[in-house]
Order: sequence, then structure tokens, then C-alpha cells
Amino acid sequence: MLQTLKKWLSKLRSAFSLRKKDAATKPKQRRQADTRTNFYFREDILDQLPRLHDHLSRLKKADADAYDFHSKYGARLVSKTHDASNFDIAKTPSAGMVFCNGKQKGNKLEINFIYFREFEKPYMCKPNAGRVFAVYMSFDVDRKFSDVVEYFVSIQGDEISLCRTRQNGFKYIQSRSAGKRGPMHTIRIPQFRWGYSEKLQETAMDNDVTPEELAIQMFLFGASAWHSSTDDGLVIRCNDGKTVATFNVDTKRTPYFFKDRITALAADGKRKRIFHYVKAHARDMGDDTNVTVKAHYRGERHFRWGGDKVSITVPGLHHGKKWADFNVKAHLLEDGKQTSKYLTASQVGDRLAQHLEK
Repeated sequence: MLQTLKKWLSKLRSAFSLRKKDAATKPKQRRQADTRTNFYFREDILDQLPRLHDHLSRLKKADADAYDFHSKYGARLVSKTHDASNFDIAKTPSAGMVFCNGKQKGNKLEINFIYFREFEKPYMCKPNAGRVFAVYMSFDVDRKFSDVVEYFVSIQGDEISLCRTRQNGFKYIQSRSAGKRGPMHTIRIPQFRWGYSEKLQETAMDNDVTPEELAIQMFLFGASAWHSSTDDGLVIRCNDGKTVATFNVDTKRTPYFFKDRITALAADGKRKRIFHYVKAHARDMGDDTNVTVKAHYRGERHFRWGGDKVSITVPGLHHGKKWADFNVKAHLLEDGKQTSKYLTASQVGDRLAQHLEK
């Protein structure tokens, strides 16, 4: 009887320890609460912010104009749940940049940024009747240098097409300097053709897709992700002193996201409350009367968080509801041509930043 009892106790102990082990090793199912564009969990962005700032700083050598503009206008962190399938391409803004953070991967490269800019009849692009965008994909060559793949797309109605661009080259002709008896030499004649860049074709080949498929997929992802930044939630701008990262969070999640912020004390000596939404409610005035308080926002919108200076804005309240509908076309000048007729990329970035950080 005693031996039987010991066996049962041993089996029970083994079964209990096995269940504990299974429970400990089973990954906890995290509720996927990111809605369209908003970030819901801090860990989804805390590791991305320093990477975005670092990668955007490296872009300065590879594409100075893009750095001058987007380091001030902002590069957007993209939620893992972002879906570009239902994007209305008619709403494509004239400029934007998104940080992919490995979301779009190839066999031989990991794209860091997708950014785009609309141009007014770029001289190196084959003429067409639609809106013409230059699209750029940047990726790291090493830890200190970024390279950029550039191409152009055209939007006509609800169709996107990859544009052929001017590809400069040379034609080589063998000739003799003095008829049939002279020494052979090579004559180099400049020429061009309409086609796709070698970089784009190589990148598409590495990803087992056609240049058209790669170009349109990347453009749609970047344009839709940037435009969706005004769809819902609060716009967060994080400035580390050199570059700006932007992302959206749900209105109710600001106390959770910025609980470790650096803030000043209020007049009563308590810590200022973070920017938040207050529902409409009735307030007792103390004399048997109630006053209805309209829904409103209140709280601290500007503060330090980690190494960044943060500003929180509500589209439609602090700036235009559709600030992502920025529709000013850029003009691409040929090398060596300068004019005071246009603002530089840096000047436009400064003005947009001032508008968005009020």
C-alpha cells in the first residue's frame, strides 16, 4: 500500500512539474492592439527611435537634399499592422518618408527608408501626362554608409506605372588614325537611352520580382503609410537635435507611453499631467447648479523624453487635418543651374517643421 501511494505521489509530482514547465515556456499571447496607424505598446518603438535617428543621419552623405528636408519634416515610424491594399492613390501627397525597420526585406539588403517626392516635369524622365514621383529606397552598405536606389513612377487616374528614365552611356567605335595603315584607336561617342537604372534592376533581381513590381510595391507602401499619419490618434514628433521621427499613438495611451518623461512641476507643486482627452461631462458648481463642460484636450504637449524633445499635436486642432496632403511639387534643375526663384529643400523643411510644432 505504501509503495503504491509513493508511485501515485511521484506521478502527480511529475505531471505537476511538467505542466509548470509548459506554462513557463509557452509564449504569452500579446493582444495585437495596433489599429491601422497607431502604436499601442512602448516596446514597439523604443528600439526603433534611436535606429531611425542613426540611419537618417547616415543619409546625409548619400542624399543631402533628402536629409535636409526629411530631417526637419520628419520620417515616420510604421506600425507592423499597416496595410497599403486599400489606399486611394489619388490622395498621394507630394512628399513623405517612412522608416521600414526591416519590414520590407530583400535577399541581399534590408531597406531602411522609403521616401518620395513629386516633381514638375523632371528633365531625365520620359515625358508623360500623369503626376510624376521620384521614389528612393535607402539601405546600409555598412555601419557608416547608406546607398540609395532611385526611380520614377507616374500616377494617371488609378494606375501606377514605372517611368523610363534617361540612362547616359557611350558608344565605342574602333578606328585607324591614318587610313588602313595607321594604329587602331577607340572613339567614345556619348549617347543615351530610355530605360531603368542598373541599381533598380539588380535590386529587383535579388528579390525575385520584376523592376515594375518592386517599384510599385515600395511606392504604395511608403505613400500610404505616410498619408495615414492623419487618419487617427495623436501625432508625436521626436527631435534629437538633428533629425525628427514621427509616429501616432492612441489618445488614451499617452500616460503609458510617456510615463518616464522629464517634466516641470505645476503651480501646486505636482507633476504636470500629460496631454490627454477629456470627455464632455457635467460639473457641479456648488450652488445646486450644473454646467456642461464640452469635450476638450488638456495637459502638457512639449517635454523631454529620453534624448528627444517631444511635441504632441492633434490634426485639425493644432495644424491642418490633412497636413500629410502636402501638395507642393519640387523642381529638378540640371546640374550647375541655380535660381533664387525656388526655396531649397532645407528651407521648405524648416517652414513645415515650424507649422507642425506649434
